[in-house]
Amino acid sequence: MNVTAEAPLRARLWAYLEERFPPGAMAVFSGVTVLSAAAAAAAATGRAVGVDPGLALLAVGHLLTLLLLRVLDEHKDHERDVTAYPDRVLSRGLVTLGALSRLGWTASAVALLASAALGPVPLVAHALVVVFALLMAKEFFLGDLLRKDVFVYAAAHQPINPLITGWLLVGVAARGTGALDDLGAHLPPALGWYVGAQFALGFGFEVARKLWTPEEERPDLVDSYSSHAIGPRGGAALALALLLGGCAAVSVFVVRAGLPAWTHAAVGLCALLCLVTVGRFAAAPFPGASKKLQGAVGLGSLVLHAGLVAGAAAAHGFAVGLGAWGWGAGA
Repeated sequence: MNVTAEAPLRARLWAYLEERFPPGAMAVFSGVTVLSAAAAAAAATGRAVGVDPGLALLAVGHLLTLLLLRVLDEHKDHERDVTAYPDRVLSRGLVTLGALSRLGWTASAVALLASAALGPVPLVAHALVVVFALLMAKEFFLGDLLRKDVFVYAAAHQPINPLITGWLLVGVAARGTGALDDLGAHLPPALGWYVGAQFALGFGFEVARKLWTPEEERPDLVDSYSSHAIGPRGGAALALALLLGGCAAVSVFVVRAGLPAWTHAAVGLCALLCLVTVGRFAAAPFPGASKKLQGAVGLGSLVLHAGLVAGAAAAHGFAVGLGAWGWGAGA
């Protein structure tokens, strides 16, 4: 990074963000994720996909909540990361944990205000996400026990994904794309598959991004799923099973929600990207795979979400306007 300790704090924080939380890419991810949740809620309730300022508020809240998660993770892993990644902006002391704490809590406060503007139910759902994130940062006060197995550790943290998905679904319902009562009535047969898919896809991505060959392992500095007793092939096979299971759950949702059959093409493309990358590693682990697997799975997820949005729009259309969101609307 071309930034020095003498640079203004805002420049150093921006350098940190570019390195660990690229604003442009993360904004796109949040926008697509929130629009996908709006499309899923609309499809499950047979309504048009609402696009209004309330949806933008939810996307801002999602983006800033992801930033809080990033900051909490930096605090949790700082001691090892300084040694494992000495060239990072934080490791070099160009920004401090204190500065990141202020950034993270400011982001969280703004995010909660965005949810509060949508109504009391989204605010409560969002608060549950933040509480769970704080428990994650403390390793649920069971760190010694959880760290005995990397997969147990990961499984304990993965409920954050369905909690975030639930918050987003409640948020889009509260802004008038479907009454909360309607959304609740449709959750068991339809949206349950969508929530389950987000859990499986998120867990699969988490495993895939930490797969290395035995020669690349740094067991004292960096945790990996490939260093587990099941080995790199076993870790990759588990990641692939989770990813393909997530794709299958989305396909079930497409059928249950009555979306066009061609929506399955986006799901199939996501599955194909996972097969040719994570599946290749499972068959024959190769060096430098981590970033390639992250990129392929991330791209596949974006394609899948875009397909859901397109399918819901084709089935029910878009409703663009100011919306009916706030404390007196939706619920």
